[in-house]
Amino acid sequence: MNKPTFEIHKDHLGKFRFRLRASNNKVVAFGEGCKTRVDCLNGIKDVKETVMEYHDADIKDYTIGETTLILDEPQCDVKKDSTVAFSGRLFGTASGDGVVKARINIFESDGALLKETRIASGTTNIMGDFNIEWVAEKMDWWDNSIEVYAKFEGVPSLKPSCSTKQRLFIS
Repeated sequence: MNKPTFEIHKDHLGKFRFRLRASNNKVVAFGEGCKTRVDCLNGIKDVKETVMEYHDADIKDYTIGETTLILDEPQCDVKKDSTVAFSGRLFGTASGDGVVKARINIFESDGALLKETRIASGTTNIMGDFNIEWVAEKMDWWDNSIEVYAKFEGVPSLKPSCSTKQRLFIS
């Protein structure tokens, strides 16, 4: 028979949560959303101390290897042929430590129907920060705006991640 297990994961809002699986593999409880992994682990500790049946339950942390990529908001209005700096940070979700020497690509996105175009790339520094320059050019014949996002493709020990999209207007 299986042992009860606490499973740590991140929800769609980026909060750490746990679910508790009983020995029959059914989910019997959920933890509330926590800002940090440590807060989530403290919630598990409280349950383990309160409910003797789960005192020896295992913990599986599915956040290990997850990354979070943040693209800082770039200048909104830029002139064609001017230099735009895309900055941000890549860090390990579980540890909060910056990911060093990671390749970050900046993509221009026209939505779901058209192929995304890589417009620039660079690497993170010792703190996980990046600053990638691009010479602004009009990307589409039909409008003067572009939506950009940063993407980390992942490596064997770290999962890929993408930033939110940012909009720029090129004049």
